[in-house]
Amino acid sequence: MSKKSKTSRGLFENIQIVALATVENPDLEYFTRKITRAFSTTFHVSLLEAETIPVETMLMHLCEYRYENLSEMKRIEEAARLKKTPEEREEDRQAELRQLDEDEAYKIGRASCRERV
Repeated sequence: MSKKSKTSRGLFENIQIVALATVENPDLEYFTRKITRAFSTTFHVSLLEAETIPVETMLMHLCEYRYENLSEMKRIEEAARLKKTPEEREEDRQAELRQLDEDEAYKIGRASCRERV
């Protein structure tokens, strides 16, 4: 293996390590890249071109696109969600997690009962 390919492989592995760490602990630059990728994919624009567009503009287009594709009922639900305080949204999220835990416990209990029969 040539010296050049060893260096390239090391660089690629380092980029992978940093990318994985960034996904696990996202920072502002990560979110900016993520928004840029989503904009590029959604609107079929090259990444280089998308990188020249202000983040606020990309976010506005992505949000409008998302809301345009929701049913009227889903838009009403989203408007109600957005009007809630962060505390109310966190309470809703915790209630959903509790419900998921209860549903999972129910499934485990049913499976356990079936095994006994």
